[in-house]
Amino acid sequence: MGEPGDTSDHLTISQWLAETLVRWRLIAATMALTLVVAVLAVIFIPPVYRTQVSFVANTTSGSRLPSSALSAAGPLAGIAAQFGMGGGADPSESPNFYVELIQSRELLTRLLESKFRDPRAASARDSARLIDILRLRGSDPQRRLEKGIKKMGKAINGTFDLTTSLVWLDVDAQWPDLSSAIANRTVELVSSFNSEQRVTRVRSKRVFLEDRVAKAKADLDAAEDKLRVFNEQNRSWRTAPGLVFKALWPDFAILAVAVPLAGLFLGFMIAGAAAVHSDWESRNPRSSTYLSSTLRRVKGEIRNAFKRSAARRLNT
Repeated sequence: MGEPGDTSDHLTISQWLAETLVRWRLIAATMALTLVVAVLAVIFIPPVYRTQVSFVANTTSGSRLPSSALSAAGPLAGIAAQFGMGGGADPSESPNFYVELIQSRELLTRLLESKFRDPRAASARDSARLIDILRLRGSDPQRRLEKGIKKMGKAINGTFDLTTSLVWLDVDAQWPDLSSAIANRTVELVSSFNSEQRVTRVRSKRVFLEDRVAKAKADLDAAEDKLRVFNEQNRSWRTAPGLVFKALWPDFAILAVAVPLAGLFLGFMIAGAAAVHSDWESRNPRSSTYLSSTLRRVKGEIRNAFKRSAARRLNT
């Protein structure tokens, strides 16, 4: 193992490096295998497209609404109560509220039940529910719905900026058109909630304060103005130029650099491990022989066990 005239009894770094480089064929084979795995990943792993859209959250200060009035505002208002809308300040006007709303079970359920153009269909007019387009496994509709909510919760991510009151929304999907359509539909659902929540809040407040009908009407007009401003500030999501989608996978530029480097690293480590094993084998011939015979015996026992199991299945 050592060089001529070398009296060292241990594997030195220079010897290990030399023995590793000698195994250059193993390094090359590992690089080739890594390249094959990367090509198979590109072929079999579905592509992912991301749509990015943003909208402006309402940030004007609202009046305080008693929790008893809010509880009678309908199912969507129940979501608002879940996010703490009963306090003095109006949490429903914060960007963080919209991010939480987008991830809520109610909105994701409505999104899954919405119809989109099926990218697998031959005709551009064919549409299907999103939960059917995703082709989630399971015969139980409730189980499929749970899987869909979990899947879309991971595919839709939102961030916000308190300074500008902007909410950014990223939607990942296998097809670019579906990704942009889901983003549009999500903002539509947010806008719908914004309308229903504010209108029902004003109505419930008018019922709760019957002696202040005039004030309730003024609040209703203000809520409608907020909705109008919201829609005017977020026209971009209704048109295609306002959406930007890009391919996340496969990224060929990164793969072209990462795959050869990963293959070289793995090949070098495997060759280095082989050099260390060769040195150990030369220094411990008895242990190496015992280990080899043990491995052969174990493999034989496993093979015989599989043969016996197969024979029993054939007999039965």
